[in-house]
Amino acid sequence: MLIRDAKYGDGHAIAEIAKEHWTPEESMTAFYQFNQMFEENYNNTSPHYYVAEVDKQIVGYAGFRRTWIYKNTYELIYINVKTEFEGQGIGKALTEKRIARIKELGGSIIILMTQKQKFFEQFGFHRKDAFWSEDHEDVM
Repeated sequence: MLIRDAKYGDGHAIAEIAKEHWTPEESMTAFYQFNQMFEENYNNTSPHYYVAEVDKQIVGYAGFRRTWIYKNTYELIYINVKTEFEGQGIGKALTEKRIARIKELGGSIIILMTQKQKFFEQFGFHRKDAFWSEDHEDVM
């Protein structure tokens, strides 16, 4: 497995993976946010994505972005793995890569919203009861 920075041409593979996990509207949002990484006005709050490859096929992706609130605060966004590759450590590798990069950038606070609380607990995240999400996602 190879984890690498996403490239502009990866967008369609990412969209196909998103369709396996999200509604068409949510998949389009993921595709739009991915493409923001390559826009001319890219800045330090624009998203950054990684992809996971197995045999030169994109099988997963995950992103992060700096929040506008504080320069040391980052948000993990979108992580999806092709269904047939789930359970092989790809999501874990993508998350470890994101956390390591955030730390390199000086991040000391990482937030996320998830429906997979148990997955993120292995990285030291814990639920924050002070937040509420209309999508019934846990804020960590």
